[in-house]
Amino acid sequence: MVKYMENYIINNFDEKIAKFICENTDDQLTKLKENCMEESKNRRGNLFKSIFPAIALYRVLQIQMSREEAFEHMKKMISDNTKKNSRKVYERMGKLPFFFSLFRKMFTMGLKGDSWDVEWVENNKSNFEYNIKGCLWNDAFKRYDCHELCALFCNNDEINFTNVSPKMHFERKYALGYGDHMCDFHFYAMKKNKTASK
Repeated sequence: MVKYMENYIINNFDEKIAKFICENTDDQLTKLKENCMEESKNRRGNLFKSIFPAIALYRVLQIQMSREEAFEHMKKMISDNTKKNSRKVYERMGKLPFFFSLFRKMFTMGLKGDSWDVEWVENNKSNFEYNIKGCLWNDAFKRYDCHELCALFCNNDEINFTNVSPKMHFERKYALGYGDHMCDFHFYAMKKNKTASK
């Protein structure tokens, strides 16, 4: 079980229920991993680290409560973790004078592999923009009948990147997890007068 998920369960449920949830989530996670060995190494990495732990915990929570209540726990747990961890990292990075170029390089490299179907629109020193036409998270959550979880991971992008640095402006109108036809990402380097450089 992923550590932040385990911590959330321990801190929000009594000891007996927390133990049940953690043990059964680990069992669910093992079964999910066993059934996807045909996937590529890149896709397995994302499934094992991020997607399957969420699916496993969501399933087990629904043994204890309604699907709606389980979703609310997942929503709070995932967004709180993002705010406390990756958002803080991006905020610290955002103070660097070369933040935009570093961020652009990281994301360009991170989008390689077969977990996303990427359509590049622009990729230069002043802006990089791309559309995600297909996404492993979107496909997997649909496949395992819990597509609503995808919206929580799409929301992580907004938590991480909105106003994260005065050196960068982020926009997105569509997201696969919200039921749209694609995710459109727009990152702009900011001029000193705080306007987007297009």
